Amino acid sequence: MGYRSSVYFVLPDSYWQGLMDIENPNLQGETVGDWIDDDWVVEPDNLDYWRYANQTPTPMHFGEIHGIKWYREAGGVVTAFENYITKNVPEELWGMVIIGEEPEDNEFLGMPYEFDMYLERNVNMPGRPDAPKKEVEPEPIDPNLPVPINWLRSLLK
Repeated sequence: MGYRSSVYFVLPDSYWQGLMDIENPNLQGETVGDWIDDDWVVEPDNLDYWRYANQTPTPMHFGEIHGIKWYREAGGVVTAFENYITKNVPEELWGMVIIGEEPEDNEFLGMPYEFDMYLERNVNMPGRPDAPKKEVEPEPIDPNLPVPINWLRSLLK
């Protein structure tokens, strides 16, 4: 993987706490949960996957880790994380997208597409017609100004 990676993953909510409690074998007292930057639960009604799956719908837990050195060779939290998921969670019920610094560092593990996880590349450019516009509130004009406002505005251009 690239020097620093971002990792996005999903697994059934029932497996979440088990993943969070896994200890880092290389650093006593540290757990996988210490690395999580953001997480949330999505109920089955809000995921298309459950409309077609031949399984009982279950809440899914999504999570993100940013700025991690995702090196499997080093063991530690990365190996513990991947081992837990691959050995405990049925393959069709989890997905992971790992984004490295270079395009060849990107990985898709499990079934991220089944849970609407896709990699999109975007470039935001100011002035582009379809770019989001910033809402700017004009400052109120003091009605007691001693000069005509249009003349004053022309000086500020």
